[in-house]
Amino acid sequence: MGLRGGKEKFNERFERQGSGRDRASKGIGAAIARGLSAAGAAVVVNYSSSKEGADRVVADINANGGKAIAVKGDVAKAADAATV
Repeated sequence: MGLRGGKEKFNERFERQGSGRDRASKGIGAAIARGLSAAGAAVVVNYSSSKEGADRVVADINANGGKAIAVKGDVAKAADAATV
């Protein structure tokens, strides 16, 4: 099943908005963050314990022409989730 409106519509959506990705400092979360960035989204890489991993993902995204920042917080905790 493809994206409704094709790749152009998908990319157009991200030209005006960003994307946050929980637990994006490693594994599938990192891959999703990179994919969203490749599609044109500015990405917030959220981490709770692996600052080094988050920094690697952010550096990779930024080095490839994307926009990304790392933000610490455990979204399972209400106080952290409110600030992330």
